[in-house]
Amino acid sequence: MGDTGADKIEKSDRMDNLWKNVAPLVQSKQLNTILIEVSFPNSQPENLLFGHLTPNLLVKELENLKEKAGQKDLEGLNIVVTHRKPTGNNPEIIKEELLKNNPLKVKYIFPEQGKRINLP
Repeated sequence: MGDTGADKIEKSDRMDNLWKNVAPLVQSKQLNTILIEVSFPNSQPENLLFGHLTPNLLVKELENLKEKAGQKDLEGLNIVVTHRKPTGNNPEIIKEELLKNNPLKVKYIFPEQGKRINLP
């Protein structure tokens, strides 16, 4: 998913509707990978996200998915983090922030341009 935007910022229910539809697939282990953008680090002001996510906002969205799937965590779910804005050290900061705050035990994958993504 690209240019996603968290529901609380976008004042919508689009992500909530998505998670409602995805939850049964996660619960039944039919879906094991989600590609989603995290464009900015947590320091980005919310009024300057312009339809993008930060690591903290992604975690909140994934918590919503976890609740809808009726699971204690999302261990075993691959999250391919796309669309990290290349300004300054943003890609590395985003990666560090996600890896430090992983209460749902997802497996974050950070693709590199020109390299193949090998999923477990």
